[in-house]
Amino acid sequence: MVFFNFLKEFLTLLKIQLTVFTITLIFDILMAVIGMKIKRKLRKIPRVTLLFILVIVSGSASCIEDSSGKEVYINLEGDITFFKQDVLVLVNDNNRLSNDYAVHLVKFNGYMVASILVDDLTKMYNEAYSEGINLTINNAYRDQDEQKEILDARVSSYVSQGYSKDEALRESLKIVAAPGYSEHETGLAIDFSSLDPEENRAMWAWLNNNAYKYGFIRRYPPDKVSITGISYEAWHYRYVGREVAKIIYENDICFEEYFLLGG
Repeated sequence: MVFFNFLKEFLTLLKIQLTVFTITLIFDILMAVIGMKIKRKLRKIPRVTLLFILVIVSGSASCIEDSSGKEVYINLEGDITFFKQDVLVLVNDNNRLSNDYAVHLVKFNGYMVASILVDDLTKMYNEAYSEGINLTINNAYRDQDEQKEILDARVSSYVSQGYSKDEALRESLKIVAAPGYSEHETGLAIDFSSLDPEENRAMWAWLNNNAYKYGFIRRYPPDKVSITGISYEAWHYRYVGREVAKIIYENDICFEEYFLLGG
């Protein structure tokens, strides 16, 4: 078990996405360098079984341990090759996301996010978990078609309550961005929430005090509605990188104010 635990940590650390060929090569190298005692034990295990174990410990699941030895499993799918992305793109009612905006997506715990934020997001998950907070994502990247569906559903809800279509659209846009004007289309915005109100309060309080350390900002603060144009959202966080997030947090400003101040 010690041997396999070491192998698991080693492969996870390097974040290697192994092909069957690479796994086979590693197996052969290990068989050549490990001690004879372990080698004899391994030879009793079918080769196919060993290869399967290597796939499991080195696949898309990242294992994080906190100080107590507990493990957080983060399911990560996709190529994490570095992709240069503009993390400071401003998207709001007055700034439409350009049609040629490029984002490289990977799947993090079942949700698509920009690959550029995965390292910081993983570290934030780890730190929160070590402090007894389980960060729960309920929304991340969505394309313009999905954004339109959400807006249309909100408008329909208001219409069913007696609003005219124009009134319904006006009220809906205070809560839901129009297609092309949503940060979720960048892959840099994440909504954190669960079905448990108490868990949400603890999670949002932790994020409010700590997310900036990992490059995330609370995008729509309660005292900035007149500037952002969006109602307060305790769950909505936006990745801007650690340096800018620290500036925004320490100066108690929103993203729009960061640009107004010459950011």
